[in-house]
Amino acid sequence: MMDKAYPAKILLIGEYTVTKGSPALAIPFFSLSGKWSFKQGVVDRSLKNFHQYIIALPLQNFIDTSGFEKDIEKGLYFDSKIPSGYGLGSSGALVAAVYDVYGINKKQKPEELKKDLALLESHFHGESSGIDPLVSYLKEPVLLSHERSIKSCKIPSSFPFTFFILDSFRERNTQEWVRLFNEKNVHEDIFPIIVQTLTTLNKIAIDSLLAENYDVFWSTFQKISSLQYDHFREFIPYGHQEIWKKSLLDEKYVLKLCGAGGGGFSLGITKNSNLILNDLSQFAPGWISL
Repeated sequence: MMDKAYPAKILLIGEYTVTKGSPALAIPFFSLSGKWSFKQGVVDRSLKNFHQYIIALPLQNFIDTSGFEKDIEKGLYFDSKIPSGYGLGSSGALVAAVYDVYGINKKQKPEELKKDLALLESHFHGESSGIDPLVSYLKEPVLLSHERSIKSCKIPSSFPFTFFILDSFRERNTQEWVRLFNEKNVHEDIFPIIVQTLTTLNKIAIDSLLAENYDVFWSTFQKISSLQYDHFREFIPYGHQEIWKKSLLDEKYVLKLCGAGGGGFSLGITKNSNLILNDLSQFAPGWISL
């Protein structure tokens, strides 16, 4: 099990509105991942701290803390290619790896799994939804419904478009942008209405994608992009505003926030990836396999 890879995660649909009861759809991103490795004579301090955190929780009764500690002393570390500060679930992949290798009596149902994984990941974020490590652990898309139920799902194989990410080459602190979102929601009269509109659009986008109604999905993705450009402008990563505006005019591709925004990646979709290579080459586009 020590040679398994744990992928990054991308939130396709649902950033911010998921906290208001909106459905969300997240997928594994296999181009970036992490796996266990050993470096003799080196004790990973961050893993040591994580181990101490687990010992202090009731959670330890289904984590083999003794085996985990022994491997840490042998030089265990998590060799990850997932950048931190990009909203790709770098800590989630680590949590998935710990649970997979050192978990005892592991849960099978996604909702129960999510609770265990959220407790683990709370070491890194203060409070975790558990979605990031769940996607990395299951290695499957995960759908969070508006009834708050959660399940793994499949993206239809007939999906005709290509998702991609664009790099801003800047890290960001998720909590700073979440705080800004909450402040706008309280202090700007129109913003709660915008959020409700975005919530509705996100639900339509997810439903149309899973129902293979791709014309509706494309047009809804465009509406999300336009709404975010008009009302979430400061959340758009540095350097991406001009190409975002261009995408709304020529429709060769469509962009939206990828997670919290402010840095990291923007998420895009196109009907023809060859048409955008020259336009977007400076942002190191990465293609997403569904």
